[in-house]
This record gives sequence, structure tokens and C-alpha cells, in this order.
Amino acid sequence: MYAIFSYFCMQTTLTFITKKTMKKEQIIVQGIDITVLEESFISLTDIAKKFNEQDPFILINNWMRLRDTIELLSAWEFLHNADFKPIEFDRFKTESGLNRFTLSPTKWVQKTTAIGIRVKSGRYDSGTFAHRDLALSIAQRSHPRTHSPSNQRQTCSIGYCCFQRRG
Repeated sequence: MYAIFSYFCMQTTLTFITKKTMKKEQIIVQGIDITVLEESFISLTDIAKKFNEQDPFILINNWMRLRDTIELLSAWEFLHNADFKPIEFDRFKTESGLNRFTLSPTKWVQKTTAIGIRVKSGRYDSGTFAHRDLALSIAQRSHPRTHSPSNQRQTCSIGYCCFQRRG
């Protein structure tokens, strides 16, 4: 089954073409194939490949080290995960910003029992996936055209980027 969605984003129309299977679907955003698992988890690896095809994990790890990212991830976890470990979050937050600080998605999940980021290994569907509420953040950090200018406001769910000019 195919479905086509169009959104007005940053004065251009983005068309998402989705191909659904049982637990996985592919969406195409500006010519990039992005895997979506269980209708909510978007592949950060596929997004990062747009900006660094050879080593997308480097872009993801650099995004994970940012204090803003750690605060975003923890805020989401506090809202959606009763088992989230705030003490580990505090440790990461304290160390973020230091040159020696590194954080991978696997380490984040293992130490904090996070559910908003998933790391899958294997031959098929491997990569790092984030809940759609979190996935747009890496695209915003990687490409300045996805940032919302001050005269625009976000009007739809994070993860399915949609900005609208204030009227």
C-alpha cells in the first residue's frame, strides 16, 4: 500500500511517499529514503547519511554529546518513561560540553533505560532510530534550512516537519 502526504515546510512542499509493510515503512523526504519502524521510530542513520554518507554514526554521536540534545532526550523520557534513570541523566548533563565527553545512542539507552532511542544491529533494519518527537532535532542540527526562522512557528508534530508563516 502506498500513501502520499504533502506538507508545506520552509516555503517548499515536501512530499512523503510511504510504502507500508508489517512493522516498517519507507518514507522519501527530498529524495532521501528514510525507514520508519512501528509508525513512530524514524531512522537517524538514514537522516545522517544525507550529510555524511560514509560515517553517519559520527554525526549521530556528535549530536548526542550536545547539552541541548541531552536535555531534549531527558525531557521526552521524563514524560514517557516511568523507568528512566534521572541520576544517570544528571551525570551526562554535567559532563556535556567537555571535550572529553562522548555519548553514543547505545550508552544512553543502557545507562538511562531510555525508550525514545532504539539501536538495532543486524543485517536488515539496523541503525539508530528515534521516536518521531525526537528525530527532527538531528535534521535541524545537521542542516540550517530545517531551522524555523523567528517569523515562523512550528505547527505540527515533531518528526514530520511542518512550518507555517505567521499570518
